[in-house]
Amino acid sequence: MTPSVGLALADGETADAEQLLREADTAMYEAKQSGKACVRVFDAAMQRRAAERLRLEEDLRRAIERDELTIQYQPIVDLEGGTVHAFEALCRWEHAELGPIGPDRFIPIAEDTGQIVALGERVLVSAARWLARWRRARPEEPGVRVQVNLLRHQLAADGLAEWIAGLVRGEGIEPADVVLETTEIAYVEDEDTLIRTLESLHGAGFVLSLDDFGAGYSTLSNLKRFPVDQVKIDRSFFSGAHEQRDVLALTREIVTLAGNRGFDAVAEGLESAEQVTVLRVVGCRYAQGFVFARPMGGDAALDWRWDEARLGLAA
Repeated sequence: MTPSVGLALADGETADAEQLLREADTAMYEAKQSGKACVRVFDAAMQRRAAERLRLEEDLRRAIERDELTIQYQPIVDLEGGTVHAFEALCRWEHAELGPIGPDRFIPIAEDTGQIVALGERVLVSAARWLARWRRARPEEPGVRVQVNLLRHQLAADGLAEWIAGLVRGEGIEPADVVLETTEIAYVEDEDTLIRTLESLHGAGFVLSLDDFGAGYSTLSNLKRFPVDQVKIDRSFFSGAHEQRDVLALTREIVTLAGNRGFDAVAEGLESAEQVTVLRVVGCRYAQGFVFARPMGGDAALDWRWDEARLGLAA
């Protein structure tokens, strides 16, 4: 068992039972956010954070209703062919007063409040429409795909495969043009339903990707249990926390494993030309990161081309 405990202490100013329960609940939420299996004691700083979160919940709801969040696209490049392989659709929020709010802050709020379903649908719709624009603007590159993240609330929705298939075909593209990424398979309690959902998506022709592979709960057992076409090697492998020889060895093992099982391997989070060279040494064909481009608006992505010579990597 891994209980999360929130503790509120009564003092001379806090004698109201309902207030104590609210404070204990706030402390329990912080315990869960800290990784579970721990105790947190309510304090004034915690109250401020709770108030800030409540404001973000309300502002996020309005932002979704008003279509104020934007979708940006980050390229995934083919290191072997020197071309664009795909673009990942990423949701961004520029708060009118607080400035940019990172997805690590607003996505958990959207999940906890149930807003993630509406937000996820918007990302899928925008990504499908954008890829249809790509096909019209750059018909000489018909193989480019778009990659979209699915979270656990979306995976639990009935008729997901049918809805997405209808969406993409309505835009004149095919399910095989869309890669659906998820890291959430370890967190869904009803595994049988999850497997049926993933098999329905796979059977409909979508490409399925296991994100953040090699870190956390994205393990080898998931490759055996779930239909997967692609693994994305977690960015922590290239963060500088590992010796280069370890990066080489671990990355080579994952690339070899992916190749043996018929998967594509995509390395994410690359920030230097040296990291790209390492990937080529171990035979990893696809990569993504700031070394190539930061996420950009849809119009900019339509014009983007990978200048390999800029990195000093041209043959």
